[in-house]
Amino acid sequence: MGEKVRDDGGEPLRVLVTGATGFLGRVQVPLLVADGHTITALGGATRESPFDETVEYLSLDLTAADSVSAAFSDWRWDALVHLAGPVAHGALDWDKERDLVTSHVRMALNLSAAIPNGWQGRVVHASSMTVYGTPEALPILESHPRAPRHMYGLGKVLAEDAWLSKRGLDLWCLRFPGLFSANRRGGALYHFMQAARTGRPLHITAPEPTPWDVLDVRDAAEAIRLALRAQSRHVGPLNVSYGEAVELRGLAKMVVEIAESASPTVVQPDIRHPAFQMSIAKAATLFAWDPPALRTRLHELYIAFGESV
Repeated sequence: MGEKVRDDGGEPLRVLVTGATGFLGRVQVPLLVADGHTITALGGATRESPFDETVEYLSLDLTAADSVSAAFSDWRWDALVHLAGPVAHGALDWDKERDLVTSHVRMALNLSAAIPNGWQGRVVHASSMTVYGTPEALPILESHPRAPRHMYGLGKVLAEDAWLSKRGLDLWCLRFPGLFSANRRGGALYHFMQAARTGRPLHITAPEPTPWDVLDVRDAAEAIRLALRAQSRHVGPLNVSYGEAVELRGLAKMVVEIAESASPTVVQPDIRHPAFQMSIAKAATLFAWDPPALRTRLHELYIAFGESV
């Protein structure tokens, strides 16, 4: 890890953003445009650009090595923000789980192969808390063993390794919790808040002990923005979260308090969900990471959900 140095914003960059039409990408691209960067936004199946005319837009399958090689034969960017990658929704059969893992790895390998040797730009790769699995100790440092509990986490581990195998790369692997926003109508937080608003029980239905943490998508985008501007190099893995200890039952109770509700929390008595807490000391040193409190973001989310009803 490099020493901390002053962040003065730097010069505008030419930035390639993959996964630009995804949940995080649609927040990330406008933020980087507002900073004055020149953006090439890369989508997958989305053929039409969701961005204004100042953003160059490409549609490309990053798992196809030949297509990636041809599209990026003339590498012209100062930085790469890699957000692309499939996310698991519910239970998957073996073939789909295998495809999820291999897609993450192929994307990382194909992009890293397209980057010219000796390139001095920066790669900011969106990784995940799921690489850690069940924590051995809290708070979790970046040096904590990686022991993923499911295929999505395995895909994230192998994608990190694919990037790390490219020697000399100025790589930042930002390990994010699960992302939320007021535009996402689903998931545990949404259902907790809807139940608390109407006085219904908050059901914790995870069928096995589940390490869990969350982050507002705006804060994830801000962390990437800061990582692009920071002057340290070759950082490698980096935790990005609120730095608070989170567990499912405690988070449900926080939602009830925010809602000023009498809703009970219902959880299977034979399952104890472990707390999850990532240390953010490294991010605080590298780019003065000082996010809002989780309760503040959840209160904003509760208000936003209410305004949309």
